[in-house]
Amino acid sequence: MHGWTGKTVTIDLADSEIKESKSNSDNLRSFIGGRGLGVKLYCDAIDPGIDPLTPENILIFATGPLTGTLAPMSGRHAMVSKSPLTGTIFDSSSGGFFGKELKFAGIDALIIKARLESLFTSLSRMMKLKSTMQTSYGGKTSGHARISCHLRDGLHALAGLASGLFP
Repeated sequence: MHGWTGKTVTIDLADSEIKESKSNSDNLRSFIGGRGLGVKLYCDAIDPGIDPLTPENILIFATGPLTGTLAPMSGRHAMVSKSPLTGTIFDSSSGGFFGKELKFAGIDALIIKARLESLFTSLSRMMKLKSTMQTSYGGKTSGHARISCHLRDGLHALAGLASGLFP
């Protein structure tokens, strides 16, 4: 299918497991873009009454069919979850390298399960990075963390994601 890779990856932080599954081609055609795909995946996976601050809540990073192409603004991805402020589904569109790198890795959507406090530590461990990475960047500005992460480890995608994880 043009514009899509056909793969969704789920990372369960509680079990330190990574599962790959085939993306539903009907969903990809019907819910175009990272926002549409992310909201559809969220609605299918989560009970509407879930408390957004519980470990059962999930965080989805989703790309669209133009992500990573030469089209203008094609480096974007959407982040979808449930807002603790409003109790509704929220999405945030972000630019940078993360969406492009997801698509280049062959991933349409990345679903993160379990508590978000452990996100950076678990991703680092799963990607076989040094466990000291979190403490190395903790307390730094997001710009410093992003640049240091890129220069030190050469990770474009993680460097882009770091901007949202550090104050």
